Amino acid sequence: MTDLSQFYGPNAGYVLELYERYKQDPASVDAETRAAFERWAPPETPAPAASTPAAAQPAPATPAPELDVTRTVAAARLIRYIRELGHLDAQIDPLGSAPPGDLGLHLDIHCVDEAFLASLPSG
Repeated sequence: MTDLSQFYGPNAGYVLELYERYKQDPASVDAETRAAFERWAPPETPAPAASTPAAAQPAPATPAPELDVTRTVAAARLIRYIRELGHLDAQIDPLGSAPPGDLGLHLDIHCVDEAFLASLPSG
């Protein structure tokens, strides 16, 4: 274990929490974890330089994309509808009758479109 990049999301937080426990009491973690932490230390986070003038600080390379929380929540709601009621819109009748459907399965009801859904990160 050399750095946290091999851990994703909450797992990295869990490793840091275990490391804090190890620092306070090495016996609080199992022997294998203790052996790994003897060879490892978390990456240092640079402290903000208060005395550095603003002009000397580098500008961010690219601004972070602005998150549209309302549409993201609407997309999550659409996902829930598809998981729970998607079968109502499936064409499964061998005689060809139209499925009953549900309005909650329509993108426009949730104010999202295919382009917005494609822009969301997967996973």
